[in-house]
Amino acid sequence: CSELIQIGLLRLHRKFHCGKVSNDVQWKIVDGRRTVCLRCNKRRISSFIEFHANYMCGKQPITVQCFYCNALLESYMRLLSHMKTKHNKRHKLMDLISILPEADDVSKNATENLTKIVRHFFCESESPIGESDKEQNQLFLLKPEKVDEKYRCFYCEHDFTYICEVLDHMELIHNKQHNTYEVLKEAMKS
Repeated sequence: CSELIQIGLLRLHRKFHCGKVSNDVQWKIVDGRRTVCLRCNKRRISSFIEFHANYMCGKQPITVQCFYCNALLESYMRLLSHMKTKHNKRHKLMDLISILPEADDVSKNATENLTKIVRHFFCESESPIGESDKEQNQLFLLKPEKVDEKYRCFYCEHDFTYICEVLDHMELIHNKQHNTYEVLKEAMKS
């Protein structure tokens, strides 16, 4: 479209406001420069607004397992910190969007506020993979050696620093949707 948008918001505008997704999202771009959550009416960082609206603002937290070990973390920020300090791996909150289930709204009745737990299919103790596939499953338990590892597009060999960037690239440029697991699997193979 021909609307003038600040460069930092261009990805969000192309993804959500150029006719690709309906307007029922819980946030909006104001004056082509800012993002505002419609629930709490607060401005948020553009790279964080989608995650904030879908998983944090008025939503029950989801306990998430680390991508690289069996640790369960109740805070999204603690999860990112854990992966950086324990596994020397950088991630953004947006990396979680393609794998998290829909978050439930916080209920006024405390008994209805149940915590969801997301465990990853590639962690050894909780793996649904059969015993015969155990050797292949070990691939996912390796500790990454360097923090500057890049994630590569499956179609054009472009490299990206974060998983969410390569997922957005593949969706916007190649019209192909993938999830975090697929990108992690490919990165750990190479």
